Amino acid sequence: MSNTFKEDELLFPLLQYSLFGKYPDISLYKGCTSEQYNKILADTVGDGTYSLIAWALLSISEEINLPISIKLNCALHIEQAKKIYYRISSAAVKISERLAKLEVKMMIIKGLSISALYPIPHLREFGDIDMYLFGKYATFDKLMESEGIKVTNKKNKHSNLYYEGVSIENHKYFGNIDIYKTDRSLQTILDKLVKSVEEKPSYLKIENHSDPCSIIVPSADFNALF
Repeated sequence: MSNTFKEDELLFPLLQYSLFGKYPDISLYKGCTSEQYNKILADTVGDGTYSLIAWALLSISEEINLPISIKLNCALHIEQAKKIYYRISSAAVKISERLAKLEVKMMIIKGLSISALYPIPHLREFGDIDMYLFGKYATFDKLMESEGIKVTNKKNKHSNLYYEGVSIENHKYFGNIDIYKTDRSLQTILDKLVKSVEEKPSYLKIENHSDPCSIIVPSADFNALF
């Protein structure tokens, strides 16, 4: 492969393939070295797209003669991402079921809810649960504390705790409204969007989870703003 090729020219076709099913031009990858593949993958670590690129490379591995070392790295990373996804989604379902018994509605923002929009949810990397309880955030904090679980940062925009080893951010607000004027303005808009979501909820679809789920997901407008 010519050294004039930039990693972006190799990365974006793989990303398009993972997200939209657009098959990449295989000729771009003919003769690509292990060093070049490692560089492509290294560039994705910070933005959370490693699993997407790894999946795409494995999908076309035979056509591009993907080096065995890259195959192993990709496969191991995807397997780890899958384990994290199942661990976090399992914790989220358990929390929602417990809250439902207390008649508390639960919405998950960011990570897990966004993953449902991906063709393969576990390829959307994230590491915690961001939850919003429609004004009843204190109910969950008190429940956890009653079980001996340490809850911190209760005076901030969200409290923090660990549930079954999973980091939880229990949101009171969506931004730092005590600090930033922009966050205060945005909070007002997001509150209106959340009210609409609560009135006409859509529910989270979890990969390989056939049972009905009571976890509410934000609207597209909310996600776009938040």
